[in-house]
Amino acid sequence: MNALNEETRAVIDAVLEALAIPHAATVGHEETRAKILDERLSLTVVVLENVAMRGFDLAWSLECLRERLAEHPPTGYVTHDQAKERTAAGASWVEAVRRDGDGDGDPTDSEGGRR
Repeated sequence: MNALNEETRAVIDAVLEALAIPHAATVGHEETRAKILDERLSLTVVVLENVAMRGFDLAWSLECLRERLAEHPPTGYVTHDQAKERTAAGASWVEAVRRDGDGDGDPTDSEGGRR
């Protein structure tokens, strides 16, 4: 068994929270997801550098990271799981990958959307 100490577990949990965001349903939606992921990655790197190289308090740093992540939620695109749920409910693929409020359903016309 892999026993992790509490601090290590806290860091892993924070990094996963930051980076393990849902996959996009289409290439068009992936562009939006990539922008969100890039911002969340940058925030995570800054916090980890502050802890590792500048001696910032770990608990305080992770709390700051979570607060900043809340400002950059993984929204604005249709996820793969959402599209699967919508098709299972009877939607066509075009309808399934349409952002709520999009006009014609062409996911290449918009950045995508998340419910």
